[in-house]
Amino acid sequence: MNKVTVDLMIKPTGDVDRDFVAMMVPPYQGAIGMAQAVLRDGHNEQLRRLAQVIVVTQRQEIAAMRLVVGEKLPPSVASPTQAGLIPSLDIACGAMPRGPMQGDMTRRSKFIRASPYIRI
Repeated sequence: MNKVTVDLMIKPTGDVDRDFVAMMVPPYQGAIGMAQAVLRDGHNEQLRRLAQVIVVTQRQEIAAMRLVVGEKLPPSVASPTQAGLIPSLDIACGAMPRGPMQGDMTRRSKFIRASPYIRI
């Protein structure tokens, strides 16, 4: 079995909200890991920019889900943007080539900034 399959084998607790978060976080963490591999080893600049957006947004969405169900967040570490490893979400979205995904990323960025659960 691969990691995602194992992580999704979470036993239901009866609290649908907490179970939802418990089952959503592992695939998001997998997406972050894959995006970090592209940032570390990838050569295609368009994919690298998309990977930057994925790292930032997936981390924010994980934090939002955990906060909504009352989980405490782990101690903060510098985000990739704070550490200077990747540009801010707005810069990354602005750097994306024009195409069908651009609008989606821009809308996602606006949603994240407007979310009462996420501080940026």
